[in-house]
Amino acid sequence: FPESMEVVLSTTVKKCLIGDRLGVLCGSLLAGGIDNHDTAVCEQVYELCAVNENIPQLASAIMEKVKATCVKLQVVIPETIAFKDTLETRILCDGFKGDPQISTAIKEGLEAAINQRTLQVAEQIAQHLHKILTSAVTDVDGKKTEITKGLSLFRLLQGKESFEVFYKQFLAERLLRKQSIGNDFGHFAIEVMREECGAAFTSRMEGMFRDTSNSRDTQSAFQKS
Repeated sequence: FPESMEVVLSTTVKKCLIGDRLGVLCGSLLAGGIDNHDTAVCEQVYELCAVNENIPQLASAIMEKVKATCVKLQVVIPETIAFKDTLETRILCDGFKGDPQISTAIKEGLEAAINQRTLQVAEQIAQHLHKILTSAVTDVDGKKTEITKGLSLFRLLQGKESFEVFYKQFLAERLLRKQSIGNDFGHFAIEVMREECGAAFTSRMEGMFRDTSNSRDTQSAFQKS
């Protein structure tokens, strides 16, 4: 057969033999591909679905798989961040060719899992950032990367008001212990939040920094007088 005919025949055979069983195949292969971070398996699934013009069905299966895996992790923040990183940097780019439908499915899966326990996750994210901001690590770029990764989950959170409450509690603790005065990392975190939610969302946090700084300056002036 001419090469072009072989391609046509191969595509037709795949559609006939795989089309009706695609749902089962997707579920089975995705479990191994995503759980084991196997981009080769994910690529096979993607190609099978592309041949059968069924990327939307694949996207739906991926959304459910991501949600289930994230729930299984109990949305523990460090593990969830690592899972999200793997999905977005390896699985999506290498396994699913950066397909925008798959990208959306991954985001929706993470979002669905995180917002099943909005209040608990809001507190966990705030606490995770508190640990980063109070750590002794001095690597500027590394610390900013960790802050950005933590806030990438904040972006998916629907209960941002709950997060604000918890974040301000931890911020007050850092300010009282003088762990945030002159700390550019704390200001960096607020800048990222401002970009996401606007100045109204961060105004009270910024006010806490100003009040503490003004109090420190007043105290210093009084001691010198």
